[in-house]
Amino acid sequence: KMSVFLRILLLALAALSYSFASENEEESVREPFGNVHAFFYLWYGNASRGYLHWDHELLPHWNPALREQYPHGAGHYDPPHKIASRFYPCRGCYDSRDAQVLQSQMHELRAAGVGVAVLSWWAPGSGGDSQHVETDAAVADVLAAAELVGVKIAFHLEPFPGMSAMSVRANMLHILTAYGDSPALFRDQQGRPWFYAYDSYHIVPSEWHRLLGPQGDLTIRGTQYDATVIALYLQPPDLTAIIEGGFDGFYTYFASDSASHGANHHNWPTLARQAAEHNLLFVPCVSPGYDDSPIRPWNVAASEPREGTARYDTTWAAAVGSGAAVVAVTSFNEWGEGTQIECALSSHQLSSHTDFPDHYLFYDTPSLFTQRTWHWANELQARIAQSDEADL
Repeated sequence: KMSVFLRILLLALAALSYSFASENEEESVREPFGNVHAFFYLWYGNASRGYLHWDHELLPHWNPALREQYPHGAGHYDPPHKIASRFYPCRGCYDSRDAQVLQSQMHELRAAGVGVAVLSWWAPGSGGDSQHVETDAAVADVLAAAELVGVKIAFHLEPFPGMSAMSVRANMLHILTAYGDSPALFRDQQGRPWFYAYDSYHIVPSEWHRLLGPQGDLTIRGTQYDATVIALYLQPPDLTAIIEGGFDGFYTYFASDSASHGANHHNWPTLARQAAEHNLLFVPCVSPGYDDSPIRPWNVAASEPREGTARYDTTWAAAVGSGAAVVAVTSFNEWGEGTQIECALSSHQLSSHTDFPDHYLFYDTPSLFTQRTWHWANELQARIAQSDEADL
């Protein structure tokens, strides 16, 4: 009898082949768009690396009273059969250090019209993410894959203990010194690379101004390391801090409306107007849904059901309608939080396999969100073209 693991592997391979058969035919005539970005995670490991993040531990609640009401810790998953996600990837439990996987993912991004992959990045020696994964060692391989396929790379600076303006500057200089000559590094029309600063509010505006203000003692402005730096916006008071800090713009990141004022797509027209008034970039972040219960079982109330593509279409329509010039997707492959648009197995492929865990949800077709992203990426370009014509 065929093992469950082998069935999963064969189904994953079949789904991946099915997903890209049609896209690859069209890809040569598809040009990705530099104003469509997607957050990209490099923390996955295959069996040889202990199934990093596929076997994610359950995170405890910060409130001790609530913590005891929910399971937490390691040992709750059994990759590659049951993984820490409500969906199962077409690529199986892949490794983010695998060059072939990275190239395939870049092809998928290009087929979706995504021109910029925003790499989640932890500095060497920072301790990495909650599973202690540092990502800098994978950057050279990602840049090589992106260059081959024609996708560009920006950086998502992740927070770490003791983060300061000085340490952020050192990290930016490390990235630009190590990778600044790569043709795959995204640069805007001013020739500046892009950095998204996650949890930027942990550093006070006066510290950021040292780095981003033209007269700051640590300034990058007007130097070879000048860059477009985008702050994370959560609540209305953040706008003042972003202006005072000297940022070039702000993004919303989160996929759940309840996560923050910025994440709620109903607020995006106002945020876009406020950004324009202060000559800032506004980057709304669209998402197909949110379900992080496989890693935070106490957070079910924050879930945003996908409802097919309805949630994704709603947030994309809001982003395009807001007037934003750049839109970012949360996310390409954050499987633990259920925000990924990366190819996943479909219900049709698995409907006959009753031994597959009922833990999973499925796409209608493996490349469903690739196709919807391509559609909306083109809607964004059409709206920008119409606005340009109106301004003539």
